[in-house]
Amino acid sequence: MNETRVLQADYDLLHSAQDYIDRAKSSNYIDPVTKRAPSKEAINRAHAIVFFFGSVVIPHKEMMIKEMKVRGYDPFNPKNIENYDEVKKQPIDRSKLK
Repeated sequence: MNETRVLQADYDLLHSAQDYIDRAKSSNYIDPVTKRAPSKEAINRAHAIVFFFGSVVIPHKEMMIKEMKVRGYDPFNPKNIENYDEVKKQPIDRSKLK
C-alpha cells in the first residue's frame, strides 16, 4: 500500500470500478468479458473497490507523497519508499501538508 509509483493505476482502477457500477445500472448492459448481465457479486466487488481505494489506499498514498516532499524526499524513489517507516520518523511541519 506504500507504493506511490502506482498511484495513477490506483486512480484508473477506482474510475473503472465506478464506470462499471454506472453501466451496470442499465437493465440492458452486457458485460463485454462475460457476455452476460453483471452479477450482484461483480457489482458488490466494484463497490468494495471504490470504497477501499477511494477512502483508504489513495488518500494514504497522497498523504505519504506530501509528507515525503515536505521532508525533502523524492516520493517516487524506490529506496525512499522502502524506507518510509524511517523517513516518517523525522520531524515535519504539519502546516506545509495542507
